[in-house]
Amino acid sequence: MPPAVSVITPTFNRADMLPETLDSILSQPFKDLEYILVDDGSTDGTRELARAYGDKIQYLHHANAGESASVNRGWAQARGRYAAIVSSDDPMLPGWLEESVAFMDANPHVLVCYPDWRIIDKASQTVSVVTTFEYTLEAMVGWLHTFPGPGALIRRAPLQHLPRLRDPRYRYMPDLECWLTLGLIGPFARVPKVLATWRQHEGSITVADRSLRRAQEFIELATTYFRRPEVPAALQPLRVPALSRAHWYASWVLQETAPVRSALHLRRSYALMPEDLPGMPAQLKRFERPSRKAVLRTMRQAVAHRWS
Repeated sequence: MPPAVSVITPTFNRADMLPETLDSILSQPFKDLEYILVDDGSTDGTRELARAYGDKIQYLHHANAGESASVNRGWAQARGRYAAIVSSDDPMLPGWLEESVAFMDANPHVLVCYPDWRIIDKASQTVSVVTTFEYTLEAMVGWLHTFPGPGALIRRAPLQHLPRLRDPRYRYMPDLECWLTLGLIGPFARVPKVLATWRQHEGSITVADRSLRRAQEFIELATTYFRRPEVPAALQPLRVPALSRAHWYASWVLQETAPVRSALHLRRSYALMPEDLPGMPAQLKRFERPSRKAVLRTMRQAVAHRWS
């Protein structure tokens, strides 16, 4: 008989943090689950670590192909009514599965549920608590913001037609692309309890990567999303706000590594949409609009720095 939940953890060279995550899942009071660990070509002893857990986990290994490929392999292997993708460095909190499954069972129309969560440091100490936003598809698209975070639970039955869960073309934001896609299929709902964690550390892409490719990916995602035939006409007015947000995110990514490009993306963000969408939370609002003089000054400073 298939399990109620399939938990999928993609991992690559996280043997130092992985045991805490594995133990946080296996120690959940809710036991009707299968745990699939997908090793994306690790070279740090992950295989040996996984063997120590015996048949408590299903261990899959392949040559390094990226996180999305690992998630998709685990998704194809999964048999549960529900599935969760748990990063190898993000342990879940006690009661996460019990609470999430009960919520989904009680709300059969919901495709994805997601809890509030803690930001933790490398030593697993709480840095802050994130209260997630109440979901609407319009807000997630217009704000170009990932509403579900760690601990999200997905109902699998309505998604049997999908060839994959994540698009491997997106290295830096496969989760946002995934949620935007699933949002076109069914509703999401917030579980107003702190049930998960997200670990902030130097090795995290979210923290460390400030590349041009990451900046470009925001704009590519915002552009291609509205070309998809399944995006309804009612969402098309959000194309400009979403693209404005994408340029703002690109500006943020490049602040330190490419200040001239950063300034130009920021200027483009405001040229597309001078004001943020009504109702946008304060923590998501853009920083002060740049003047033409400010952009030129930033460019001169960047050129002077390069030749100094």
